[in-house]
Amino acid sequence: MVYKLSSNQTSSWWQIFAVVAVAYGLRVFLIAAVILYLMHPDIVLEVLLIAFGLTLISTMIRAASMMRTLKRQQQLAGDVFVTLTERGMMTETPARESRTYIPWHSIEKVSVAGGMMHVALKSGMPLLLPVAGVKPERLVEMLKFCREHAGKDVPAGMQIAPPEEYCSESPRTRMTNPVSRREDADVLMRRLYPKAPWVCLLLAPVMLAAGLILVWCYLMLDEWWMIAVAVFSFYYVFRCLYAFWHPGYRLKKWIQREESVEVHLRRGHALVNSPGNLWTLISQSQVEGALETAHSYIYLMRSGGLLSIGKDMPPPSTLPAPVRVSQRGRVMAVIVSLLSVPVILFGVFAWAVQMGYDDEAVDTEHILYVEDLTPVTGFPGEMLEAEEYEDEEENVCWLRMEWEDGTYVFLTLPDATAPQGD
Repeated sequence: MVYKLSSNQTSSWWQIFAVVAVAYGLRVFLIAAVILYLMHPDIVLEVLLIAFGLTLISTMIRAASMMRTLKRQQQLAGDVFVTLTERGMMTETPARESRTYIPWHSIEKVSVAGGMMHVALKSGMPLLLPVAGVKPERLVEMLKFCREHAGKDVPAGMQIAPPEEYCSESPRTRMTNPVSRREDADVLMRRLYPKAPWVCLLLAPVMLAAGLILVWCYLMLDEWWMIAVAVFSFYYVFRCLYAFWHPGYRLKKWIQREESVEVHLRRGHALVNSPGNLWTLISQSQVEGALETAHSYIYLMRSGGLLSIGKDMPPPSTLPAPVRVSQRGRVMAVIVSLLSVPVILFGVFAWAVQMGYDDEAVDTEHILYVEDLTPVTGFPGEMLEAEEYEDEEENVCWLRMEWEDGTYVFLTLPDATAPQGD
Protein backbone atom coordinates (compact mmCIF):
# COMPACT_ATOMS: atom_id res chain seq x y z
CA MET A 1 0.00 0.00 0.00
CA VAL A 2 1.36 3.39 -1.05
CA TYR A 3 0.21 6.67 0.50
CA LYS A 4 1.01 10.14 -0.81
CA LEU A 5 1.43 12.76 1.92
CA SER A 6 1.18 16.18 0.32
CA SER A 7 3.44 19.01 1.49
CA ASN A 8 0.66 21.50 0.65
CA GLN A 9 -1.53 20.14 3.43
CA THR A 10 -0.47 21.26 6.90
CA SER A 11 -1.92 20.82 10.35
CA SER A 12 -4.55 23.32 11.41
CA TRP A 13 -3.72 26.06 13.87
CA TRP A 14 -6.08 24.63 16.51
CA GLN A 15 -4.60 21.14 16.26
CA ILE A 16 -1.10 22.42 16.93
CA PHE A 17 -2.34 24.82 19.61
CA ALA A 18 -4.08 21.96 21.45
CA VAL A 19 -0.92 19.82 21.43
CA VAL A 20 1.26 22.71 22.66
CA ALA A 21 -1.28 23.69 25.35
CA VAL A 22 -1.18 20.21 26.89
CA ALA A 23 2.57 19.57 26.56
CA TYR A 24 3.80 23.09 27.36
CA GLY A 25 1.01 25.40 28.56
CA LEU A 26 0.14 23.55 31.76
CA ARG A 27 3.69 23.84 33.11
CA VAL A 28 3.89 27.54 32.23
CA PHE A 29 0.57 28.19 33.98
CA LEU A 30 1.68 26.45 37.19
CA ILE A 31 5.02 28.28 37.33
CA ALA A 32 3.47 31.69 36.58
CA ALA A 33 0.65 31.14 39.10
CA VAL A 34 3.09 30.20 41.89
CA ILE A 35 5.38 33.21 41.28
CA LEU A 36 2.49 35.69 41.04
CA TYR A 37 0.79 34.24 44.12
CA LEU A 38 3.94 34.70 46.16
CA MET A 39 3.98 38.36 45.11
CA HIS A 40 0.27 38.95 45.77
CA PRO A 41 -1.22 36.18 47.97
CA ASP A 42 -4.26 38.30 48.79
CA ILE A 43 -5.67 38.47 45.23
CA VAL A 44 -6.00 34.84 44.17
CA LEU A 45 -8.53 35.38 41.37
CA GLU A 46 -6.50 38.15 39.75
CA VAL A 47 -3.34 36.02 40.03
CA LEU A 48 -5.03 33.11 38.24
CA LEU A 49 -6.34 35.40 35.50
CA ILE A 50 -2.92 36.99 34.91
CA ALA A 51 -1.21 33.57 34.91
CA PHE A 52 -3.79 32.32 32.41
CA GLY A 53 -3.19 35.35 30.18
CA LEU A 54 0.58 34.87 30.22
CA THR A 55 0.15 31.17 29.47
CA LEU A 56 -2.23 31.87 26.60
CA ILE A 57 0.14 34.39 24.99
CA SER A 58 3.25 32.19 25.34
CA THR A 59 1.35 29.12 24.09
CA MET A 60 0.12 31.00 21.01
CA ILE A 61 3.66 32.21 20.25
CA ARG A 62 5.09 28.71 20.61
CA ALA A 63 2.32 27.16 18.48
CA ALA A 64 2.89 29.76 15.76
CA SER A 65 6.63 29.06 15.81
CA MET A 66 6.02 25.31 15.58
CA MET A 67 3.59 25.78 12.70
CA ARG A 68 6.13 27.85 10.78
CA THR A 69 8.79 25.19 11.38
CA LEU A 70 6.49 22.41 10.15
CA LYS A 71 5.55 24.38 7.03
CA ARG A 72 9.20 25.11 6.25
CA GLN A 73 10.22 21.47 6.69
CA GLN A 74 7.34 20.23 4.54
CA GLN A 75 8.08 22.74 1.79
CA LEU A 76 11.74 21.72 1.75
CA ALA A 77 10.90 18.03 1.84
CA GLY A 78 8.10 18.12 -0.74
CA ASP A 79 5.60 15.29 -1.06
CA VAL A 80 6.31 12.14 0.92
CA PHE A 81 5.39 8.67 -0.35
CA VAL A 82 4.93 6.00 2.33
CA THR A 83 4.89 2.33 1.36
CA LEU A 84 3.60 -0.19 3.90
CA THR A 85 4.26 -3.91 3.42
CA GLU A 86 4.86 -6.96 5.56
CA ARG A 87 8.59 -6.17 5.27
CA GLY A 88 8.30 -2.76 6.94
CA MET A 89 7.79 0.93 6.20
CA MET A 90 9.49 2.74 3.32
CA THR A 91 9.36 6.55 3.07
CA GLU A 92 10.52 8.39 -0.07
CA THR A 93 10.84 12.14 -0.69
CA PRO A 94 11.73 12.72 -4.37
CA ALA A 95 12.33 16.46 -3.89
CA ARG A 96 15.37 15.84 -1.70
CA GLU A 97 16.30 12.43 -3.14
CA SER A 98 15.99 10.61 0.14
CA ARG A 99 14.69 7.19 1.05
CA THR A 100 14.33 5.44 4.43
CA TYR A 101 13.49 1.83 5.23
CA ILE A 102 12.33 0.79 8.71
CA PRO A 103 11.53 -2.85 9.56
CA TRP A 104 8.52 -3.33 11.83
CA HIS A 105 10.55 -4.62 14.78
CA SER A 106 12.27 -1.19 14.96
CA ILE A 107 8.92 0.56 15.49
CA GLU A 108 7.47 0.76 18.99
CA LYS A 109 4.09 2.42 18.39
CA VAL A 110 2.24 4.64 15.94
CA SER A 111 -0.28 7.40 16.75
CA VAL A 112 -1.89 10.44 15.13
CA ALA A 113 -2.16 13.88 16.78
CA GLY A 114 -2.23 17.44 15.51
CA GLY A 115 -2.40 16.38 11.85
CA MET A 116 0.85 14.40 12.17
CA MET A 117 1.51 10.68 12.35
CA HIS A 118 3.98 10.00 15.15
CA VAL A 119 6.08 6.90 14.53
CA ALA A 120 7.97 6.11 17.75
CA LEU A 121 11.09 4.08 16.99
CA LYS A 122 12.55 1.76 19.60
CA SER A 123 15.81 3.69 19.29
CA GLY A 124 14.04 6.70 20.83
CA MET A 125 14.13 8.86 17.70
CA PRO A 126 10.64 9.94 16.52
CA LEU A 127 9.51 10.07 12.90
CA LEU A 128 6.82 12.64 11.99
CA LEU A 129 4.71 12.25 8.87
CA PRO A 130 2.22 14.93 7.72
CA VAL A 131 -1.19 13.28 7.30
CA ALA A 132 -3.46 16.36 7.43
CA GLY A 133 -4.33 15.97 3.73
CA VAL A 134 -4.98 12.21 3.79
CA LYS A 135 -8.61 11.18 3.40
CA PRO A 136 -10.12 9.94 6.70
CA GLU A 137 -10.76 6.40 5.44
CA ARG A 138 -7.21 6.14 4.06
CA LEU A 139 -5.77 7.46 7.30
CA VAL A 140 -7.73 4.90 9.33
CA GLU A 141 -6.47 2.17 7.00
CA MET A 142 -2.89 3.40 7.28
CA LEU A 143 -2.99 3.69 11.06
CA LYS A 144 -4.60 0.26 11.49
CA PHE A 145 -1.97 -1.46 9.35
CA CYS A 146 0.89 0.23 11.23
CA ARG A 147 -0.51 -0.66 14.63
CA GLU A 148 -1.07 -4.28 13.64
CA HIS A 149 2.53 -4.68 12.48
CA ALA A 150 4.46 -2.42 14.89
CA GLY A 151 6.91 -4.46 16.93
CA LYS A 152 6.64 -7.62 14.80
CA ASP A 153 9.94 -9.29 13.98
CA VAL A 154 10.98 -9.16 10.32
CA PRO A 155 13.50 -11.94 9.49
CA ALA A 156 16.76 -10.82 7.91
CA GLY A 157 15.84 -12.57 4.65
CA MET A 158 12.62 -10.53 4.34
CA GLN A 159 14.16 -7.13 5.08
CA ILE A 160 14.74 -4.72 2.22
CA ALA A 161 18.49 -4.46 1.63
CA PRO A 162 20.15 -1.08 0.98
CA PRO A 163 20.54 -0.28 -2.75
CA GLU A 164 23.79 -1.85 -3.92
CA GLU A 165 24.66 0.98 -6.33
CA TYR A 166 25.18 3.29 -3.35
CA CYS A 167 27.15 0.83 -1.20
CA SER A 168 30.90 1.38 -1.06
CA GLU A 169 33.48 -1.33 -0.49
CA SER A 170 35.01 0.48 2.49
CA PRO A 171 32.27 2.26 4.43
CA ARG A 172 32.97 4.38 7.48
CA THR A 173 31.99 2.09 10.37
CA ARG A 174 31.34 3.53 13.78
CA MET A 175 30.11 2.17 17.11
CA THR A 176 28.04 4.99 18.56
CA ASN A 177 28.22 5.84 22.27
CA PRO A 178 26.30 8.18 24.62
CA VAL A 179 28.97 10.89 24.45
CA SER A 180 28.93 11.27 20.66
CA ARG A 181 25.16 10.86 20.47
CA ARG A 182 24.64 13.60 23.06
CA GLU A 183 26.56 15.99 20.80
CA ASP A 184 24.43 14.95 17.82
CA ALA A 185 21.19 15.34 19.79
CA ASP A 186 22.16 18.82 21.00
CA VAL A 187 22.91 20.03 17.47
CA LEU A 188 19.69 18.50 16.14
CA MET A 189 17.44 20.11 18.77
CA ARG A 190 19.12 23.51 18.37
CA ARG A 191 18.34 23.34 14.65
CA LEU A 192 14.75 22.22 15.06
CA TYR A 193 13.91 24.54 18.00
CA PRO A 194 16.50 27.34 18.01
CA LYS A 195 14.61 29.60 20.47
CA ALA A 196 13.77 26.99 23.12
CA PRO A 197 17.26 26.91 24.77
CA TRP A 198 17.29 30.70 25.09
CA VAL A 199 13.86 30.71 26.72
CA CYS A 200 15.23 28.23 29.27
CA LEU A 201 18.20 30.52 29.88
CA LEU A 202 15.86 33.48 30.54
CA LEU A 203 13.80 31.44 33.00
CA ALA A 204 16.83 30.28 35.03
CA PRO A 205 17.66 33.62 36.77
CA VAL A 206 13.95 34.31 37.41
CA MET A 207 13.50 30.96 39.16
CA LEU A 208 16.77 31.41 41.09
CA ALA A 209 15.70 34.86 42.33
CA ALA A 210 12.28 33.50 43.29
CA GLY A 211 13.91 30.67 45.25
CA LEU A 212 16.20 33.06 47.16
CA ILE A 213 13.26 35.34 48.01
CA LEU A 214 11.30 32.34 49.27
CA VAL A 215 14.20 31.24 51.50
CA TRP A 216 14.37 34.77 52.98
CA CYS A 217 10.60 34.77 53.54
CA TYR A 218 10.86 31.37 55.21
CA LEU A 219 13.50 32.64 57.63
CA MET A 220 11.31 35.65 58.46
CA LEU A 221 7.91 33.96 58.68
CA ASP A 222 8.78 30.30 59.34
CA GLU A 223 6.23 29.00 56.83
CA TRP A 224 7.24 25.48 55.75
CA TRP A 225 5.50 25.64 52.38
CA MET A 226 7.81 28.50 51.34
CA ILE A 227 10.91 26.34 51.67
CA ALA A 228 9.14 23.57 49.73
CA VAL A 229 8.38 25.93 46.83
CA ALA A 230 11.95 27.27 47.05
CA VAL A 231 13.32 23.75 46.52
CA PHE A 232 11.00 23.43 43.53
CA SER A 233 12.37 26.73 42.14
CA PHE A 234 16.01 25.68 42.60
CA TYR A 235 15.26 22.39 40.83
CA TYR A 236 13.95 24.28 37.82
CA VAL A 237 17.04 26.51 37.82
CA PHE A 238 19.29 23.50 37.24
CA ARG A 239 16.83 21.99 34.81
CA CYS A 240 16.64 25.20 32.74
CA LEU A 241 20.43 25.56 32.67
CA TYR A 242 20.82 21.92 31.68
CA ALA A 243 18.18 22.30 28.95
CA PHE A 244 20.09 25.31 27.60
CA TRP A 245 23.42 23.52 27.60
CA HIS A 246 22.06 20.13 26.43
CA PRO A 247 18.78 20.75 24.55
CA GLY A 248 18.98 17.22 23.18
CA TYR A 249 18.30 15.69 26.61
CA ARG A 250 14.73 14.88 25.45
CA LEU A 251 16.23 12.18 23.22
CA LYS A 252 17.84 10.43 26.20
CA LYS A 253 16.68 6.97 25.05
CA TRP A 254 18.33 7.47 21.66
CA ILE A 255 21.45 8.92 23.31
CA GLN A 256 21.96 5.84 25.49
CA ARG A 257 21.62 3.44 22.56
CA GLU A 258 24.85 1.86 21.33
CA GLU A 259 24.88 0.34 17.85
CA SER A 260 27.10 -0.09 14.85
CA VAL A 261 26.45 2.38 12.02
CA GLU A 262 27.88 2.26 8.50
CA VAL A 263 28.13 5.38 6.31
CA HIS A 264 28.62 4.81 2.56
CA LEU A 265 29.57 7.84 0.43
CA ARG A 266 29.13 7.07 -3.25
CA ARG A 267 27.63 8.55 -6.42
CA GLY A 268 26.73 11.85 -4.75
CA HIS A 269 24.73 10.19 -1.99
CA ALA A 270 25.23 9.16 1.62
CA LEU A 271 23.84 5.81 2.72
CA VAL A 272 23.52 5.46 6.51
CA ASN A 273 22.97 1.83 7.47
CA SER A 274 22.27 0.44 10.91
CA PRO A 275 22.24 -3.29 10.02
CA GLY A 276 19.00 -4.99 11.03
CA ASN A 277 17.37 -1.78 12.26
CA LEU A 278 17.01 0.70 9.38
CA TRP A 279 18.84 2.46 6.58
CA THR A 280 18.56 5.95 5.03
CA LEU A 281 19.71 7.23 1.67
CA ILE A 282 20.18 10.99 1.27
CA SER A 283 21.63 13.20 -1.45
CA GLN A 284 24.87 15.00 -0.63
CA SER A 285 23.49 18.06 -2.43
CA GLN A 286 21.10 18.54 0.51
CA VAL A 287 24.02 19.25 2.88
CA GLU A 288 24.14 23.00 3.63
CA GLY A 289 26.88 23.13 6.25
CA ALA A 290 29.12 21.14 8.57
CA LEU A 291 30.26 21.33 12.21
CA GLU A 292 33.16 19.73 14.02
CA THR A 293 32.45 18.71 17.60
CA ALA A 294 34.71 16.91 20.05
CA HIS A 295 33.81 13.46 18.70
CA SER A 296 32.05 13.91 15.34
CA TYR A 297 31.78 15.65 12.02
CA ILE A 298 28.13 16.72 11.80
CA TYR A 299 26.68 17.61 8.39
CA LEU A 300 23.55 19.78 8.43
CA MET A 301 20.73 18.96 6.00
CA ARG A 302 18.40 21.55 4.45
CA SER A 303 15.40 19.69 5.85
CA GLY A 304 16.63 20.18 9.42
CA GLY A 305 18.17 16.74 9.92
CA LEU A 306 21.84 15.86 10.16
CA LEU A 307 24.45 13.30 9.19
CA SER A 308 27.06 12.39 11.81
CA ILE A 309 30.42 10.81 10.95
CA GLY A 310 33.12 9.72 13.39
CA LYS A 311 36.47 11.50 13.57
CA ASP A 312 38.54 8.34 13.28
CA MET A 313 39.09 9.30 9.62
CA PRO A 314 39.55 12.71 7.91
CA PRO A 315 36.33 14.45 6.80
CA PRO A 316 35.11 13.48 3.30
CA SER A 317 36.36 15.76 0.54
CA THR A 318 33.00 15.59 -1.25
CA LEU A 319 31.21 17.32 1.63
CA PRO A 320 31.59 20.88 3.03
CA ALA A 321 34.55 21.47 5.35
CA PRO A 322 33.46 21.26 9.01
CA VAL A 323 33.65 24.38 11.21
CA ARG A 324 34.82 23.91 14.79
CA VAL A 325 32.03 24.44 17.34
CA SER A 326 32.94 26.95 20.05
CA GLN A 327 31.36 26.87 23.50
CA ARG A 328 32.55 30.39 24.41
CA GLY A 329 29.31 32.10 23.40
CA ARG A 330 27.14 29.78 25.49
CA VAL A 331 29.46 30.08 28.48
CA MET A 332 29.21 33.88 28.36
CA ALA A 333 25.41 33.66 27.99
CA VAL A 334 25.15 31.54 31.16
CA ILE A 335 27.39 33.96 33.09
CA VAL A 336 25.36 36.99 31.97
CA SER A 337 22.14 35.17 32.84
CA LEU A 338 23.29 34.40 36.40
CA LEU A 339 24.64 37.95 36.85
CA SER A 340 21.12 39.24 36.22
CA VAL A 341 19.93 37.62 39.48
CA PRO A 342 21.14 40.56 41.68
CA VAL A 343 19.34 42.94 39.32
CA ILE A 344 16.10 41.00 39.76
CA LEU A 345 16.54 40.88 43.55
CA PHE A 346 17.21 44.62 43.65
CA GLY A 347 14.06 45.25 41.61
CA VAL A 348 11.96 43.13 43.98
CA PHE A 349 13.56 44.86 46.99
CA ALA A 350 12.81 48.29 45.52
CA TRP A 351 9.23 47.25 44.87
CA ALA A 352 8.86 45.95 48.44
CA VAL A 353 10.31 49.19 49.86
CA GLN A 354 7.88 51.22 47.76
CA MET A 355 4.99 49.10 49.01
CA GLY A 356 6.26 49.68 52.55
CA TYR A 357 6.22 53.43 52.01
CA ASP A 358 2.65 53.22 50.78
CA ASP A 359 1.63 51.25 53.86
CA GLU A 360 3.42 53.76 56.08
CA ALA A 361 1.44 56.62 54.53
CA VAL A 362 -1.81 54.84 55.37
CA ASP A 363 -0.64 54.15 58.94
CA THR A 364 0.29 57.80 59.40
CA GLU A 365 -3.23 58.81 58.45
CA HIS A 366 -4.69 56.50 61.09
CA ILE A 367 -2.14 57.61 63.70
CA LEU A 368 -3.04 61.27 63.20
CA TYR A 369 -6.70 60.36 63.45
CA VAL A 370 -6.19 58.57 66.79
CA GLU A 371 -3.93 61.29 68.24
CA ASP A 372 -6.57 63.85 67.37
CA LEU A 373 -9.02 61.89 69.55
CA THR A 374 -6.54 61.49 72.42
CA PRO A 375 -6.47 64.42 74.91
CA VAL A 376 -3.06 63.48 76.33
CA THR A 377 -0.08 63.01 73.98
CA GLY A 378 3.39 61.66 74.73
CA PHE A 379 2.17 58.82 76.95
CA PRO A 380 2.76 55.91 76.88
CA GLY A 381 5.28 56.95 74.21
CA GLU A 382 5.26 57.27 70.48
CA MET A 383 2.42 55.57 68.60
CA LEU A 384 3.89 52.99 66.21
CA GLU A 385 0.82 51.66 64.49
CA ALA A 386 -2.86 52.34 64.02
CA GLU A 387 -4.36 49.81 61.62
CA GLU A 388 -7.97 49.37 60.58
CA TYR A 389 -9.75 46.00 60.48
CA GLU A 390 -13.24 45.31 59.22
CA ASP A 391 -15.53 42.55 60.52
CA GLU A 392 -18.14 42.00 57.81
CA GLU A 393 -20.17 39.51 59.86
CA GLU A 394 -20.55 41.88 62.83
CA ASN A 395 -20.62 44.97 60.60
CA VAL A 396 -18.02 46.55 62.87
CA CYS A 397 -14.88 48.53 62.08
CA TRP A 398 -11.94 47.92 64.46
CA LEU A 399 -8.96 50.19 64.93
CA ARG A 400 -5.89 48.62 66.54
CA MET A 401 -3.46 51.09 68.15
CA GLU A 402 0.01 50.21 69.44
CA TRP A 403 2.57 52.35 71.29
CA GLU A 404 6.33 51.89 71.55
CA ASP A 405 6.18 50.38 75.05
CA GLY A 406 3.98 47.54 73.78
CA THR A 407 0.65 48.94 74.92
CA TYR A 408 -2.13 48.30 72.42
CA VAL A 409 -5.81 49.17 72.38
CA PHE A 410 -8.71 48.14 70.14
CA LEU A 411 -11.24 50.83 69.32
CA THR A 412 -14.63 49.95 67.86
CA LEU A 413 -15.85 52.52 65.36
CA PRO A 414 -18.75 52.79 62.95
CA ASP A 415 -17.70 52.83 59.30
CA ALA A 416 -18.59 56.52 59.01
CA THR A 417 -16.16 57.61 61.75
CA ALA A 418 -13.14 55.86 60.25
CA PRO A 419 -10.59 58.07 58.52
CA GLN A 420 -11.25 58.38 54.79
CA GLY A 421 -8.43 57.16 52.59
CA ASP A 422 -7.65 58.17 49.04
